[in-house]
Parts: sequence; structure tokens; C-alpha cells
Amino acid sequence: DNLTPDQFWPLLASAWVESEIDYIDFTDWLYLWTDSDRGYAPELVMTAQDYKAWQELPETVTAYRGYDASHTGEGLSWSLNRDIAERFANRCNGEPVVIEREFKRSDIIAYLGFGKEDELIINPELWFEG
Repeated sequence: DNLTPDQFWPLLASAWVESEIDYIDFTDWLYLWTDSDRGYAPELVMTAQDYKAWQELPETVTAYRGYDASHTGEGLSWSLNRDIAERFANRCNGEPVVIEREFKRSDIIAYLGFGKEDELIINPELWFEG
């Protein structure tokens, strides 16, 4: 609670990248990414290059999410790259699942291009829409 936005948002992005699996502590991650009291600052979350890529995304994007069938598929992390989603789906011991979905650019919280994952952090309220 004592961190300024300049400290909090880059730290959150770094912790997210290092954690790799977003369904662990899902409630905590959800709270952190959507905590409106901190004044979301996308330019602080993303690198300059990622921020520019985020701004240049088309109005509608196709994103993919890979997961183990024993999970619901709900998660903050999606990818613009189907191969990446397949890699995540196949690294678990269960049945791999890859889903595809269209999102509006305005629903994308962040773009994290590290490691060529083309990761999107998606507004979780979208899970409950058709």
C-alpha cells in the first residue's frame, strides 16, 4: 500500500513475468491488476516498446489461451500467438486445451512482448460475456 504508482506498476509487471502461472493465487493477481485505487498507468506497466505495440494493436484482436482441461480456462493471460498457447497447454500433465477469442483493444490491460510470448493481460470481466 505504500508504493507509488511509479513503483507499483513496474514491480507488478516484473512479478507477473517471473511467476509464469497465472492461476496460482488467481484472486490476488486479479485484485492487483484491477486495483483502481492505484490509478492504472499502462505506460508504467509496459516497456516503451511494449507500450507502443499495445497502442498500435488493431481495434479487434484474436487471442489464444492454453491450459490443462482440469482448469476452467479462466485466466488473465492470453497470447496473440497460437503456438505459445499450445506450448502452455502442453506443458501440463493433463489434457491440453487451446481456446481462441476475439477481444477489443480497449479490453486489453497490457501487452507484454517479452520472450516472444506476445502476452496480453485481458480484463477479467470479459470471461462472463458471450
